[in-house]
Amino acid sequence: MIQGVIGRVRDSQFGSKIFYSFALNGQEGWYGTGTKKPPREGTSVRFNEKTNAKGYKEVDGGIEILTDGQVAPAGNISSTTGAQPTQSKGQSAYWDRKETRDLVNDAARELGATRNTALAFIDLGLKYEVFKLPAAAKREEFLKTLWDKYTKELMGKETKADEEREDVADAAGPDVGDGDNWN
Repeated sequence: MIQGVIGRVRDSQFGSKIFYSFALNGQEGWYGTGTKKPPREGTSVRFNEKTNAKGYKEVDGGIEILTDGQVAPAGNISSTTGAQPTQSKGQSAYWDRKETRDLVNDAARELGATRNTALAFIDLGLKYEVFKLPAAAKREEFLKTLWDKYTKELMGKETKADEEREDVADAAGPDVGDGDNWN
């Protein structure tokens, strides 16, 4: 027989039913009561326990109430102070955090894909000698600058070269431009 003070009560909705469990102060684990609501926190209880087929502890039979406490004494089970969030608030907070994480991850993936594309573009340009490489001492700096330029350009961020091209296109007149006019 197990005896203790209820430290925390938890309810979980499964389908249209609500299932309850509780934890005792100073003891590990939760005890399921099925659809029967257990006594409130701070109540001293005694009961028999059994382990179900899934390995979870359950109350076997009834719960004997020894004393009905008004205030739950402090125990070893960690719980948050203040009002417990409702399930919908907890789910909402989870999705808010997930959305924030996804935005950061998407930006990182976009940057990685853009850098890979810029590297492939530079590799192709080097293969067909589109770029004239400077002296060996400055090649690394030149390639890093080129990589940064194409990464920014592919990300849609304008560089000074983009602004210069727009100025040249504006000065050349309305027929010369981005190359989008196919007629």
